[in-house]
Amino acid sequence: MVRDTRKNQAYFEEYIAKQEKRISKFQQTMEQLTQSGAERGKIQLCCIYLEKLCWDMLVAQYSIGSGKDTLEKWFTQYCGYVRVKDSLTYNEALNVFSMAILLERSTGITVPHPEDSFLDVLESYGRDGVPARVDTAELAFPKIFQAFFRCLQGELDAGELRDYIENKWYPSNREEAWYDSDKRSKGTYCGYWCFVGAAVAKIQGFQAEDFEGCVYFPVDLLRD
Repeated sequence: MVRDTRKNQAYFEEYIAKQEKRISKFQQTMEQLTQSGAERGKIQLCCIYLEKLCWDMLVAQYSIGSGKDTLEKWFTQYCGYVRVKDSLTYNEALNVFSMAILLERSTGITVPHPEDSFLDVLESYGRDGVPARVDTAELAFPKIFQAFFRCLQGELDAGELRDYIENKWYPSNREEAWYDSDKRSKGTYCGYWCFVGAAVAKIQGFQAEDFEGCVYFPVDLLRD
């Protein structure tokens, strides 16, 4: 059953079919580059496109109602392309650490990522099952992630986290390329899901019932 409330089954089926073709095309290109001994920079550039396509596919698969097995498949591919890079961007680190927690998967990704107290806690929990202890909070993007970090510090309960996700999370991402993509006619929308919020909820031991009907919250990933 489709989880998204903005687009229907037919939209996501078409989106996924097109995305699979895009991914296949870039995979063929990368294979050709690898076999021809192309310079590392060209291969990494191809991986950047592929990781973006695989992440959007993962999001679309959640939107259409796919189960964890399918999400794990695309997450594994996403991590494979991320792993080729020399370092992670903030969003890449956020995606990797949050989804690893939700899918209970070890990524094996050890490449450097931006220093940030929130990312450090997510990485630590995903790796060891224990959130890192933070004495001094250093957040690269406090406007978006301070509420999540405060929740991890025990300053916000489940109801307050839900309120933030429902009312403030989406507007805080106004500068992101995916913002308002559901209103465009080019078929770039794959879903608006606050995976990081769900990862925080899981770390804190909050229950799925606390977030039933919460817009943007991928509640099915909080269920056993």
